[in-house]
Amino acid sequence: MPEQIEFQTKPDIALDQIRAAVEANLDRGVVLADAAYGMNTEFREGLTALGLQYVVGVQSSMTVWEPGKQPLPAKPRGK
Repeated sequence: MPEQIEFQTKPDIALDQIRAAVEANLDRGVVLADAAYGMNTEFREGLTALGLQYVVGVQSSMTVWEPGKQPLPAKPRGK
């Protein structure tokens, strides 16, 4: 493989393609993605930085907080 080609994850590739579409001034819609993309923080942050609305799947183990709220401290472990 040529040295100038670097490994990219699927979310990285998708975000590059979405950036190219935004730069080409294509009509914008809502970005839809499954949990493989939705669990990727950089992917979601990239969409936000581009000013795009999105709906992504996430795994049930993902924790979310309301805007402006912070995570609660960890509960003490039982002995």
